[in-house]
Amino acid sequence: MSMPSNLLSNAKEILTDLQNDIDGLQKIWAEIRENNPNFEEVSEENWEVRNAQCWLHGATNVNERNELEKWLNFELPLSATAKTKAKIFYHQWTEHILEEGVYADFYEEDLISPDDQENLYDYICKLADQVEQNGWGKKKNKQAIKSFLSYLRKEIPLREIAFLEHIFPEKMDLHNNSIIRLVKPQVFPISEIVAAQIIKTLIEDILHGRKNAQFKKAEALALCWLCLTSSRIRLPKTLESIHSIKISALTTKEEVTTAKIPTIFNAKKLQISQKVANYLKAIANIPSTTPRNTILQSSLHDLRRSLTLIIKKADIPSDLGSITFLTFMSYPHHADKLFRSEKAKIPS
Repeated sequence: MSMPSNLLSNAKEILTDLQNDIDGLQKIWAEIRENNPNFEEVSEENWEVRNAQCWLHGATNVNERNELEKWLNFELPLSATAKTKAKIFYHQWTEHILEEGVYADFYEEDLISPDDQENLYDYICKLADQVEQNGWGKKKNKQAIKSFLSYLRKEIPLREIAFLEHIFPEKMDLHNNSIIRLVKPQVFPISEIVAAQIIKTLIEDILHGRKNAQFKKAEALALCWLCLTSSRIRLPKTLESIHSIKISALTTKEEVTTAKIPTIFNAKKLQISQKVANYLKAIANIPSTTPRNTILQSSLHDLRRSLTLIIKKADIPSDLGSITFLTFMSYPHHADKLFRSEKAKIPS
């Protein structure tokens, strides 16, 4: 889908303002560095990091940037299911494994029984503590635990058992006496400098690239900024839910704009920069051929293709592995621009 150039004019104006603001900040740093050559705070190395953060957050104001660089933690709400007696689910599971057609190479005794007053959340935590302290035990013990968890996931709505993903992730492993989540290679974070280079290349292409490709690139940038926003919250979320964020998720109160980021523990409000907020609104206001209430109208498939083309144009080192929107959902790290976990280089 290509769009008339004038429909992107508001979005382009915001991106041009961001470029000018960052250029202006760079000149200020250069002047301070020239007058104070021993002032480490404004060294070229520190500017490289600060410059990257400005692009990632779409902000140059120091107070706004400081707020947007925080990792956020929320107290996890316990669902009604989590507070229900674990014995109920344990008995349901024991009946399930005895059903005709259910293959179970273990017995109910291979899974420790919950105490009479123990709720499901505490029981799951107890199972996790047991695994981390003593390992899985015998093969039958491991099979029984995984069977019980699988039964819960199959029979109970995700929202009611979302806490499972924090304790026993669906794809997991036991590593150094800790239960860890197994993730796709592209989920491993890249550095702030590499991520910022991708953002800058996107912006350049939106402003000066082929007109019939600018709209898809503009939406890809919007999705990158939404993914980066989601990366600041330590709760499970999916790319599909981020892609489907509604226009109504953006709210402004007392000159502070927040975006409601969907997680499996319900949506959480996170502050975003005013420029990013204005840009997302400009993208959301572009007419679509069919009615919609989401910020984005392009498919994930089309946006992935646009991002892939930009990454190639940005000349990102190939040894960093696969970089996708999922990568932007993991908060970029401060390390050297050529560093990335070895696991990220494994072909998926």
